[in-house]
Order: sequence, then C-alpha cells, then structure tokens
Amino acid sequence: RSRFKMGLITDIQPPDFETRLAIVRKKSEQSEFPLPAAVLDFIVTNITNNIRELEGALNRVTAYANLTRTPVTMESARQVLGDLSAGEGRMVTPERILEATAEFYGFSIEELKSKSRRRPLVTARQVGMYLFRELTELSYPQIAKIYG
Repeated sequence: RSRFKMGLITDIQPPDFETRLAIVRKKSEQSEFPLPAAVLDFIVTNITNNIRELEGALNRVTAYANLTRTPVTMESARQVLGDLSAGEGRMVTPERILEATAEFYGFSIEELKSKSRRRPLVTARQVGMYLFRELTELSYPQIAKIYG
C-alpha cells in the first residue's frame, strides 16, 4: 500500500449559487470597474462549473469595459460571454425561462406574474418554476421574487 492510498478522500462539489455570487461580488468590488448586480447575477447563473471560470468571465467583462471605456451593461456582458456557453446552446437566464414559458402556454409574462388562479395559468406558472429549479441554481425564495 502506498501512502496515497492511506490519505483522505473527499468529494469536492462545485460551489453553490450564493457562494459563487459572494466570490464574484468581492472580486468585482476589488476591481477597477465594479459591475452592476444584474451583470454579476448573469455571470453567476451561467458559469456554474468552478471558480476559475467565474474569475475568467469576470476578467473578460472587466477587460471589455476597460478597453472600450464604456460602462458594463447586460447587453455587453451577454455579448462578451456569449461564446462561453456555445457548447450548451443559448444561455439560460430568468428572462428566457419566463419568455419561453409564456410563449409555450400562450400567456404574457405579466399574466404569469399575476395573482390569477385560473387553472391553465397556474399550470404554466408551476412549469416555469420547475424550469427555474432545474435549469438554474436559484433558491425557492429567489424564484418567488421573480414571480412577484
């Protein structure tokens, strides 16, 4: 038996949403170009594998802002980070989930966010919430906030 076999074995999981957000927020505060909260959420929602990729995405967005001398917006962040999910198709964002659910069930986004209890609308809302849980790492309170 080697000494390696006698060592500690542990399973290292990718960081959860809150941990990734805290790391990115701290790095952003330390940078020359602090990013808006919406852009940080966008990065954290779409980069889930590891911290190195998160930092890389943050550096890309910050470098773009530095080179173009423009403030970072959601549109510029999407443009800069668009190729990071090229293998996975389009990036999953809360807006896209709401749009897709509303379009599929034939409702508007406002109707999905309403307090109406009509059966077809409730079903559409529940499917949307299910998609949020499966496709993002948002918690139930965060999903509830999106739906109002």
